[in-house]
Amino acid sequence: MLLTFHQQKSPPLATILWELERACFDKPWTLEQLDQETRKTGFLAFCSSASGTLHSSATTVTGKDSITPGCDMDWQCYSIWNYQGADQLLELYRIGVVPAARNQGQGALHLHACLRFLKDTTPFKRVLLEVHSANTAARRLYSRTGFQELYTRKNYYGKESACVMEWSH
Repeated sequence: MLLTFHQQKSPPLATILWELERACFDKPWTLEQLDQETRKTGFLAFCSSASGTLHSSATTVTGKDSITPGCDMDWQCYSIWNYQGADQLLELYRIGVVPAARNQGQGALHLHACLRFLKDTTPFKRVLLEVHSANTAARRLYSRTGFQELYTRKNYYGKESACVMEWSH
């Protein structure tokens, strides 16, 4: 299922991300969580369209929403990041691929495009993320993109563990 927004005025960024969350995850973040996240300094979000075009929003740069879907924009992938400039650290909080676009390399294309864009625009030394240890597809994507496993957080998700991974350039 590709998401298409048919509205005269673009919805707020949190709403766009919430629609993607609901399409991509069994346990999506709430609209309130996303709204709070989009207001934080260091917030970055990227959405990829069916054509592979990368669209971004950054509160650190603009102070306002700038992902503005057109009349027939079909988002296939999105990601939520946080930039901590003092530490030159990026954290990848979320990456999602809508079900109809899965297993087609869209997640890898999106992640590579984000990292290329961030290398050109953001002074960072490394990227950290955590992923559910049982999520082998995501761990494989991150490993193929150059992330290295650092350590495991036991019982991070209740009784389930999280794997912390790092990418540096």
